[in-house]
Amino acid sequence: MTREADGPVGTGGCRSLMDEAREWLMDVEVRVGYGPHQVRRAKRIIEELLAWAKIETVEEFRPSVVVRWLRLRSEKVSRKTVLNDMGPLRAFGDWLVMTERVSTNPLRSVSLPRVRRGRVIPPFSVEEMRRIIVFVRRCEALKDGRYSGKGPLRSTFYSFLAATGLRYSEARHQEWRDIDLSFRAMRVTRSKGGREDVIPLSPGCVALLRKWRRWSRGDKVFPRVPCHKTLQDDMKRAGVKDIGGQWHRWRKAAITERARRGAHLRELHAI
Repeated sequence: MTREADGPVGTGGCRSLMDEAREWLMDVEVRVGYGPHQVRRAKRIIEELLAWAKIETVEEFRPSVVVRWLRLRSEKVSRKTVLNDMGPLRAFGDWLVMTERVSTNPLRSVSLPRVRRGRVIPPFSVEEMRRIIVFVRRCEALKDGRYSGKGPLRSTFYSFLAATGLRYSEARHQEWRDIDLSFRAMRVTRSKGGREDVIPLSPGCVALLRKWRRWSRGDKVFPRVPCHKTLQDDMKRAGVKDIGGQWHRWRKAAITERARRGAHLRELHAI
């Protein structure tokens, strides 16, 4: 089979770079076994890069362009996220070499640009988490001890984050079908990396979920979740200082506390 319709090797012919990217995505999904989440993420990264740089051909897919885009990305997201973005781009470059679109991968020697480190936001302390949750429980138990129609939503959601270390986006999409209360284990329904890791649940977390089950009617553990403004208000009224990165501070606190109690490295890695 020849590539006459696509033009000579290394020039890309009349095909756009996005056409090449779509063919690569189809290939890795079928041949390599990329999952739907990985395909969507790789497609999003390439589309963002091409749209920003206005790249249309293989010849324009140069290291200097990618480095400038990565530097801008580094100002908006974490260094780890930018490193993760480099993975699909390098894989796409390898595929261009394998299919003889180019002779060498233009991104193989590209390293992540150095950026000024921002301030590190510390996790909540155990005392700060306790103050927030206790305050919210008192608010939810007003009016003769009756909960609102949503039940103890905020206190349960905060306690769930503190007990599991899930990201905000993961917790809001977690489904009951992926939780086994008898075996005290939970498969993360929609993890950031698409791995669906299984993490253990503490006895306290199991008791929390059993109590919450009567209020949660649908497939999701939390059909509704508190917004960022609600958390800020709860922190302020509980006397906890707002220093930014509120949702991720629950995750940092959960992992820090598990490590302090001697959790196995494999468990910490899964979280």
